[in-house]
Amino acid sequence: MMSKKQSNMQSHNTNVNHYSFAMKKYITKSILFLSIVLLGIGCSEDEADPINPDNENSENSDIQFEDNDISFNLVNLKWSAVSGPNNEEVVYDIYLGDTKIKDSNEDTDYTLTKLEANTEYSGRIVPKTVDSKTSLLNSKTNHKNAKESIELDPISFIVKTKQFADPSAPTPEISNITVNSIINNGATLNWDTATISDGSQITYNIYLEGDLIANSLTNNTYIFENLEPKTLYKGILLAISTNQKSVALDFEFTTLPSSDEIPLTGFAFFRGASISYPASDWLQLIPIFSPIDANAVDLNWTSSDESIATVDESGYVHTKPKIGVITITASSVDNPQITQSIEITVTERIPNGDRFISTQPRRSSILIGGVQKIQINDFNVKPDDIRDFVFTSSDPSIATVDNDGNVAGVALGTVAITATSASNPDLTDSVMLRVVKDPIPITGFIFYYDNPRSLFVGQQQNLYPKILPVDATNQELIFTSTNPSILEISRGFAKAITPGNTSVIITSVEDNSISETRGFNVIADPITLNQNTGLYTAPANSEVVMQLFAYLDVDPQSSAQFTEMTIQYSVKDSSGTELLNQSNPTDIVQINVSENPDGTKYVDAYAEAIKFQMPADGKVTISIVEVRLFNSQDFFLQQLDLDITNNQGPRKTLTIPIDSVILD
Repeated sequence: MMSKKQSNMQSHNTNVNHYSFAMKKYITKSILFLSIVLLGIGCSEDEADPINPDNENSENSDIQFEDNDISFNLVNLKWSAVSGPNNEEVVYDIYLGDTKIKDSNEDTDYTLTKLEANTEYSGRIVPKTVDSKTSLLNSKTNHKNAKESIELDPISFIVKTKQFADPSAPTPEISNITVNSIINNGATLNWDTATISDGSQITYNIYLEGDLIANSLTNNTYIFENLEPKTLYKGILLAISTNQKSVALDFEFTTLPSSDEIPLTGFAFFRGASISYPASDWLQLIPIFSPIDANAVDLNWTSSDESIATVDESGYVHTKPKIGVITITASSVDNPQITQSIEITVTERIPNGDRFISTQPRRSSILIGGVQKIQINDFNVKPDDIRDFVFTSSDPSIATVDNDGNVAGVALGTVAITATSASNPDLTDSVMLRVVKDPIPITGFIFYYDNPRSLFVGQQQNLYPKILPVDATNQELIFTSTNPSILEISRGFAKAITPGNTSVIITSVEDNSISETRGFNVIADPITLNQNTGLYTAPANSEVVMQLFAYLDVDPQSSAQFTEMTIQYSVKDSSGTELLNQSNPTDIVQINVSENPDGTKYVDAYAEAIKFQMPADGKVTISIVEVRLFNSQDFFLQQLDLDITNNQGPRKTLTIPIDSVILD
């Protein structure tokens, strides 16, 4: 969007006037004089009231008007800036009556035009927060990343326009206005000379997006400069006669893209026009753009049936448990006629324990000449499975990849890098990679937690947001706590230390202007757990869920396909009464045998959850009666934790001594 805090207006002493829209609010005596001429021309003390006496309702207005704010068919709205509840940026929706006439006005003034004389008008200014991930620069041209704003208390206004000294005086007539010579940062406005039957003198004012940018022009041409590329502008030309009457003509135009922007002419999906994919899974749709060096490649994504699969703004598809066929459609943001669809048949989900891979990062960018390594996460690996992955690039003229997954950028363009098992071609996954000439900066963040966020003392919060765009070339962030005694930060995690309120500032290393402040409320922990005695205290009648997690290494020489563990808990109240059913031990119900990138194997296992309710005195003793590991010659227990989750406080973990486990 255009910058609205302009500070300079320039004009030539020729028949052509120039305006630098990025530099408006230039308040000088000459501008003040011109404004007075505009609003009071032809008005003597006998003809026009200095403060409109008919404007009694203005006492009920949140906006107080000065005399030079009100004319016959113009009203200049000015209001005090509003801050968001957490210091977010705020923009303003402007309503005349119940009709919104301006969305997301950035500054704190706006001129109402094309009003009737001697008429009362009411409306409101509605402040609303703007999420930092959608910069004001892009708010007119890119809404796909927009997040719902929070509307704040409205600012109402009631105002009555002035009466003409001679209501029967003729009105100027003008029939034609054009905008031409449009470039990426400017345009030329031309209009026919206005006429009027009483021969009075006519001058012209120009308003752009509700801001007065030129007064008392006498020629028929105006040049806008320093506009934003690829942006829609709307304005009004006002022809004003010395008899106080005026006529308005609307105009609008869209600036061209930046000179370095290469528009998209088409694209195709790397995966083709139709694929099958399992339910309850994720996949990325990778568009291959034409021309290969296109950089205006933003797409809008839609799903034909979100009960089967959804798609986000980056082309990530989430298949739901429901089986069926859906169509995912992507369209160019700049040219919606450029569109492609892919049909996805959602099949039965992958059975638990079946091997699958996931390549990372899912989407990224590198510079020409840069190198990035693609990682393979290999899940549910069996002892006889082979790691024989082969990497391929969809276009080696853009990026090459070696046998270890090292991708080298060669030329501008977008490619799919695919990892496939040579012995099992169904074991495959692809990632999207763009090769760019210039760094792609961070424009904003999406956070995965509320603001402010409440934490109990001792709790931790992962601070890393989703970075926009997802393929920014430098994603390094700085995290700063405004009060480390309340909340300390280490390696992107915040840990609550003492009760109180504080904030974390998250800033891009590459561009310090990209920053976000997140509030935190640290609350005293209402729950305690004694690691030695197992004494657990929590609010009376709160609900508790316990679940055992086991972490094991696997003998690389072992041919064992699985293992099994059993566990028996005990939860006793203060009187020694057992609160759990002790008839049967709980089996470990899921075992995932996975393989690290270096070929070592491991097992993550967990048991079914056990639930109970805290007694009235809020005290129980938790202990493990027995833990038994089978096939212990092939599996080595590294860690055994009992997670205890309470609906009225933070999770606690009781660490089980390894030497207490019975090995079979």
